[in-house]
Amino acid sequence: MRFIWSILLLFAWGLWLGGLVTVFFVVTLLFAADRTLAVQVGPRVFPPFERFELILGAVALLACFGLRVATKSGYWTFLLALLIAAVLPAIASPLLVTPKLMHLWSQNLSYNADFRKLHGYSMMLYSTTTIMLALAGLVLPWGLMRKSGKAASGNNAVDPSLPAVPGLR
Repeated sequence: MRFIWSILLLFAWGLWLGGLVTVFFVVTLLFAADRTLAVQVGPRVFPPFERFELILGAVALLACFGLRVATKSGYWTFLLALLIAAVLPAIASPLLVTPKLMHLWSQNLSYNADFRKLHGYSMMLYSTTTIMLALAGLVLPWGLMRKSGKAASGNNAVDPSLPAVPGLR
């Protein structure tokens, strides 16, 4: 079961972080290339991405919790805390910020002070999620190579129930 939880966690984490980075790059490049087009496209990208992000966040949390239960390792509790710190702003954005931004955008008020203020909040939330996921990604490999619940040294640190990966054993 640990293998399945590990695969789910890796896919959810990778798609989530990759999606965030892609959204940042695409929207930034679009605004640099054609602001008029970006003002029309940007608001159509974020709501569906936020739904996608919440699904990935739920899968990542569930998989990490599954690993915590399966291994009884405090390591997964730490990673779970990082993922919770990533999912909280991902929940706050569609609940508290995006609807207000979308309302201002639909009223053609995307250049006023309220929009800029809300956009700043949105950027803080997205950035916080991205940073927390990057931190989780820095520690994730060590958890996947650990034995259930115990810190070990050398080759004993690799869980024998996982398939062999060249270079890791």
